[in-house]
Amino acid sequence: MSAIEKAYGVHIIYDEDTFRHCQLNADLSDEPLYQKMEIITKSIEARYQVVDAQFVISGEGCSL
Repeated sequence: MSAIEKAYGVHIIYDEDTFRHCQLNADLSDEPLYQKMEIITKSIEARYQVVDAQFVISGEGCSL
């Protein structure tokens, strides 16, 4: 998430403890920001909303 925040100058809010065990190995370099967020959140069974120009990710997290 920090790489996306730096690359796009956005702030992403999520519970680090909840998503600690989530992993994603994918090349998203050619995808636009919103498509990246869709792919990431679907792959970790989460969802996102844009609130006050910030991405807020919520979900139950990944199982081990």
